[in-house]
Amino acid sequence: MASFKARVSSATSGGNIEIRLESITGTLIGTCPVAGTGGWQAFTDVNCAVSGGGGKHDLYLKFTGENTKLADLDANGEINALDFSLLKQYLLGIISNFPGQA
Repeated sequence: MASFKARVSSATSGGNIEIRLESITGTLIGTCPVAGTGGWQAFTDVNCAVSGGGGKHDLYLKFTGENTKLADLDANGEINALDFSLLKQYLLGIISNFPGQA
């Protein structure tokens, strides 16, 4: 793997996507900066270089930034696969709001 591409949006000032191997604290093989896009429905593509990821690995994406609390879509205090699942359901039109919305 030489590069990573993601389709992103951010209504905040943005942050980073860290690409890690084997666990959320595993070896960092790349970081993609994500700038604010002006809204959660304003998408853009980001690309970044990745190195050290040869072979077969479990891949983890860690979102960092000032406003990661906004990614906690189920409001359980953690940002995890459940939040990703909720986001996927929202993007597919299966749900229209998140359990953690006030």
